[in-house]
Amino acid sequence: MPSTPSYTRQLRIFPQPNYPLPSKPQPKAPKRRMAVEKASTIRWGILGAGWISNKFARSIIVDPQSEDPNTPRHVITAIGSSSIEKGKAFIDPIYKDAGAEYTGAFYATYEELVADPNVDVVYIGTPHTRHHPDTLLCVRAGKHVLCEKPIAANHKQGKEMVEAAEAAGVFLMEAIWTRYFDAAIKVREIIAEGTIGQVEHVVADLSMNFNATDVKSRILNPELAGGALLDIGIYPLQWVNMILAPLNGGQDPKVSARFNKHPVTGVDITTSAVLEYEEAKALATINSSIMYASPSDVIVYGTKGRLFIEGPSYQAQKLRLKLNDSDDEQTFDFPYEGNGMRFEADEVARKIKEGVRESPVITLKESEQLLRIMDEIRRQGGLRYPFEV
Repeated sequence: MPSTPSYTRQLRIFPQPNYPLPSKPQPKAPKRRMAVEKASTIRWGILGAGWISNKFARSIIVDPQSEDPNTPRHVITAIGSSSIEKGKAFIDPIYKDAGAEYTGAFYATYEELVADPNVDVVYIGTPHTRHHPDTLLCVRAGKHVLCEKPIAANHKQGKEMVEAAEAAGVFLMEAIWTRYFDAAIKVREIIAEGTIGQVEHVVADLSMNFNATDVKSRILNPELAGGALLDIGIYPLQWVNMILAPLNGGQDPKVSARFNKHPVTGVDITTSAVLEYEEAKALATINSSIMYASPSDVIVYGTKGRLFIEGPSYQAQKLRLKLNDSDDEQTFDFPYEGNGMRFEADEVARKIKEGVRESPVITLKESEQLLRIMDEIRRQGGLRYPFEV
């Protein structure tokens, strides 16, 4: 029987030495201050004035106190929305809450935003179905891009986006912010070191009760790629793939999936899938639902023990490690300020400064793989969006 690949041999696809890998919680900053323009500052354009863009903007406009001169500084220099009034209504309260005043530009069209020479990188926080055209607009204008997850509604779109970014020579990254938390970095370390032995099974769940009753709402609208899988199911999927894909020789896992569909719109409201990573000789189970709330945690079962990523796993701050040969349980706490979206912004800034065009933590190749897996889950569940027909 061929030997199972070890994390030691596959460690290269985890964060490289130039990526920060703190082994213990970083101390909380005593006070936060507004970002100021300086040589190390990266200038952001925010494309889309919705809820997720609000969370991102609030996270990056303030800097933690740091003695590290390499700590990125962020400033928002442009807001693109459907109207100037909407842009002002979006950003002014954010800066007011931070005790500052927004001094950047407002644009009523995205074309104007991407033409602004004072924008280095664009954060795309538009609905799923807009990620594809909005990213193409940005990269073809020579702008670096951080695009919200999922990076596209399907693999065909994602592949075109990746090819366009490569042709333009710009940075592109999917905003899977969870990958950059200290807790996620520690998970990779624990598994790479063989602490829990050979990984046999990963169980990951993220379910929330959206109380969605309006069939025209985004989450239930197939025209907007609504449903549980693309909106929140990508979180358990990315945890599973982060852990098992390095052991699987670059191959996609085999998928067995089932849906519960909305009786009117047909989008998935509860989704479960078993993923078989053949070369890794491991299984994974992922669940997501917009109909009920769950602990939303992740459990990694290994031959020597198990690792618990306490929920909500998309904002992981605590791990628990239980080894088979010990009655004790080890706990790792990784507190952080704010909502945690700043960490992915820091990664973007570092990589752009280094002159590279993607992050080794969530590569464009993996973003495409995640889309292929979700495409297959939807195929088995019988869900095709109207724009795919």
